[in-house]
Amino acid sequence: MFNKKKGGNKKILALDETEDTKKISVSKKRKLNLSDVEVKESTPQVKKLVDLDDFDVAKYTNDPLITSSNNIEFLKHILRKQKTLKSSIDKPLTDVDKTIVNILTSVKDYLPKDDKLHITLTYAQSLDSRIGYRFKKTPISHIETKQMTHFLRYHHDGIVVGYNTFIEDNPNLNFKYYENTMSYFIKNDNRKIVPIVLDPKLKIKEHIKNHKNINLKTNYESGIGAKSIFVCLESQYKKTEESWMDVLAVPDNLYYNIPELLKYISEKQPLIKSFMIEGGASIINKMIEHNNENNFIDTTIITIAPIYLGNEGVLVTPAIKTKNTLGNVEWVKGTNDTVLLSKK
Repeated sequence: MFNKKKGGNKKILALDETEDTKKISVSKKRKLNLSDVEVKESTPQVKKLVDLDDFDVAKYTNDPLITSSNNIEFLKHILRKQKTLKSSIDKPLTDVDKTIVNILTSVKDYLPKDDKLHITLTYAQSLDSRIGYRFKKTPISHIETKQMTHFLRYHHDGIVVGYNTFIEDNPNLNFKYYENTMSYFIKNDNRKIVPIVLDPKLKIKEHIKNHKNINLKTNYESGIGAKSIFVCLESQYKKTEESWMDVLAVPDNLYYNIPELLKYISEKQPLIKSFMIEGGASIINKMIEHNNENNFIDTTIITIAPIYLGNEGVLVTPAIKTKNTLGNVEWVKGTNDTVLLSKK
């Protein structure tokens, strides 16, 4: 159905003449912009932009597009969102990578935009609203949405988890770069996001005595992670001699008020303006409960996996008495997971 033609420095995707369809031209090794897609009429010197809404692609969606995007529907989707792909369009995307780029394209509209305080709540859950099992790592997300999580991390200054999550998961809380997909949006600049652990009673002091294998420590000492911040109650503060972590004491009357807590952390750590809260369940529940009163969460991103975890799973169920409806909602479908995007 498609004929690949070459002319000068351009690749031209042409449809058979009998199909009465316009040709699409995409320049080689250039950023993908709306202006790069043109319709060539029978008069050679006349050019005009493609009207994407008038471009009928239904009968071609099962055929490969001879560009890196592989699929006309995907190309059309990217063009409609007016996103510029920053790497060469000559390298073909796999079907999985194509889906990931599609997800990241949507996520870009929900990222922190400026230097103001920005709060993002994000987590992955099962169909029965559970985020894992106690003291056991529970894979929930598909590789596509795992990459989305790292993409989100890149655009935030700090990643927040509770002490229980720190103990149970021994998390890395760092950024991993996936070149095939992320190169369309960002460069690999070895960005380091600050891990922030909410540890009100500063239990980390005792934990260190009995545990040597702490990923946050290893990442910092090997140069792939930032220095961690453990946030405790002012009444529980103890000085630490550990080089890989700092301790931030917060006034007791502010600590359990999540909006005020995050604001206080940002005031004491001016370089941290955007927070990405990843869990666990008690913090997620408290976030939602406080948001029902204060509407302080700027972005909510929830990955929903097609699994059930059952009664033994840790449940996300905020103690609210009135309906809390998210606004500006968009749903993005992956191969297995579905992602809910919302912003205030």
